[in-house]
Amino acid sequence: MRKILLISNFYSEYISAGTSQRTKDIKKGLTDLGCECKVVTIKRSRNPIQKEPDKKEIIGINSLSSRYAIPIYPLLRFFRLLKGYNLVHIIDHWSGLNIISVIFCLVSKTPYIYSPCGALKPIGRNILIKKLYNFIFLKFLLNNAKYIFAVTKKEKSEIKLLSKKKLKIKVIPNGIWEKSETNFQIDRRTKKKLENLIKPKKFILFVGRLSYVKGPDILFDAFLKINNIDKYALVYAGPDENMKGEILKKLRNFPNINVIFLGSVTPKVRNFCMKNALLTVIPSRREAMSMVALETSILGTPFIATKSCGLSDFSINNAGFICEPNSNSISKRLNFLLKNPEEILITGKNAQSYVKKNYTWEKILLEMNSYFK
Repeated sequence: MRKILLISNFYSEYISAGTSQRTKDIKKGLTDLGCECKVVTIKRSRNPIQKEPDKKEIIGINSLSSRYAIPIYPLLRFFRLLKGYNLVHIIDHWSGLNIISVIFCLVSKTPYIYSPCGALKPIGRNILIKKLYNFIFLKFLLNNAKYIFAVTKKEKSEIKLLSKKKLKIKVIPNGIWEKSETNFQIDRRTKKKLENLIKPKKFILFVGRLSYVKGPDILFDAFLKINNIDKYALVYAGPDENMKGEILKKLRNFPNINVIFLGSVTPKVRNFCMKNALLTVIPSRREAMSMVALETSILGTPFIATKSCGLSDFSINNAGFICEPNSNSISKRLNFLLKNPEEILITGKNAQSYVKKNYTWEKILLEMNSYFK
């Protein structure tokens, strides 16, 4: 039995980070294929490991702080664990845990695969720290990897430009479990609560962290520009990362429009919202490949995404709507679709079929597993 150790800066059932979800899905899929998998992650007080469903398969590393996750202990135990594995798969980029992991891999001669998940270019908070991180460590992390997994062809091209060394780069996209299309039923009490909260019943949905990179403010500004705004609601489903206050400040000037913040939601509530939304909007300023696009598409609800989300193939195949990362472009697309609901229905069906054909984990993991041998 092959032993594969997964390294992820964020890993929890209770957070919406895409890299956490990708790690969970890879762990599940590889285990189903007969591999032994454990996860090493940074301990965070908000998401204690003992509450995780797979807590026995998680090794938590203490850090100086949750924001600046510089690992401090138990590093010796981590090293002993790592050298007992056949291969290490590092997922995400901005993390001191990655640096320690690569050093331990080189010392123990354990091969590793590096998956930056579209995070190589500094954006959002701590730009100077990120630039310094890349200046010192980026080539070290890339050049010593057995393989580098890019989530899109565009990311593969970007990675090629970052090193003079010939890197082995494979495109392994994000995926979705095919059974997810049936996982949207919730209990009556929760359903009633959501239905009472979201009035009117027709709503446009944002799913994910309310962070600068994810662009929730862009969507809010776009929503203000739609026609017949009183007929619709804008629903945010996800934890706040310093953007909710900015949106609420703007909202004070528009007391009659319907904007709802659900906060963090369970996967079933998220899927229920996606299944019942008119559209899911992904207004990201930068993203390698949106997991939300797959999650909403498998349920038959189409998305509007910016061209910064790595989803151009959906538009080419009439399985999604792509626009510029600004409020004017998004609002124009919203107004057209709300006036032509048949376009939403047709594209939703196309999206569901396209994802089943090209983006199920059941298919993706078979290819991924071939690189772990």
